[in-house]
Amino acid sequence: MVKRFSTHDIVDSERFDYWQGLINSTYYTPTYNRRLSSDGFDGSLEIKRFGGSLITRIKSTPIEYCDYKPDENDNILVTLSFCEHAILNQNGQTLEQGAGDILVYDSALPFSCHFPTGDDQIVMSIPRTLFLSHISQPDRVINQVLSRQSPLGNVSVSLMDSICQVSEQETGIGDKMISSMLTMLDSAYEAINEPVLSQRANQKLYKVQKYLLDNMDDASLSLETIANDNNMSSRTLNRLFAKEGTTAMRWLWQQRLNACYKALMNARYSTITETAFSYGFSNMTHFSRLFKETYGVTAKQLVEQRR
Repeated sequence: MVKRFSTHDIVDSERFDYWQGLINSTYYTPTYNRRLSSDGFDGSLEIKRFGGSLITRIKSTPIEYCDYKPDENDNILVTLSFCEHAILNQNGQTLEQGAGDILVYDSALPFSCHFPTGDDQIVMSIPRTLFLSHISQPDRVINQVLSRQSPLGNVSVSLMDSICQVSEQETGIGDKMISSMLTMLDSAYEAINEPVLSQRANQKLYKVQKYLLDNMDDASLSLETIANDNNMSSRTLNRLFAKEGTTAMRWLWQQRLNACYKALMNARYSTITETAFSYGFSNMTHFSRLFKETYGVTAKQLVEQRR
């Protein structure tokens, strides 16, 4: 059964106190609330249970909520805004949420929510254990805005809005519906994070490749030394190059071979051995085998053809 509350029938002088008590009892979070308008206060609240989660639709005139104490129920709050402008402060971040945006924050940490044009939002209070069981990387979801215009953002918004329209559900069905919504949300956040992560990976890859080119003549280079000199683990290093379809050492050997080929074609060094050693090869048998496999001719044949 949906519970509905409103300040409409409360006398003006008591409305804000009534609202503060209602908010605290609903979200189990003692907040300090502040009116942002000198006009009369008005607010409405709809509450329904979906298994272990609480779904509310909250509307009010301009207001600010400040929570300085952890939520006794240790819930994650997933919000869908319908107001023009909302501002959340948490974890040293200031996040702006517009109409149609989803924002997730942690009720166990201090926060403040600022609604300068009035509050109008869906708030889902979800048990942390349920949230974490469906969100693969919570640190990339909590305190991050999901725009309706983002990939899969519109689908997530529609799903949240649709769930809010459904009547109250018992634990089994309700938890399944919230779980489906969280799975969709996880995919939506993953979609907006992927370009950023790819960009960072590309920057790291470029940095390592430049390092290898600058140190190509160092025959002692190994996977471990390359990783250490670039402040990453060997596993991370391999992952960077795996996206290019190779490994760090294979890429290095290929660059060495390319440099040797150009040097031999331009007669930069007096001998093949000097050429190979100048670009990091320390074993001529290894060099000769790789050169023949790569170019189809031996280094000696290439030099003779050039002449």
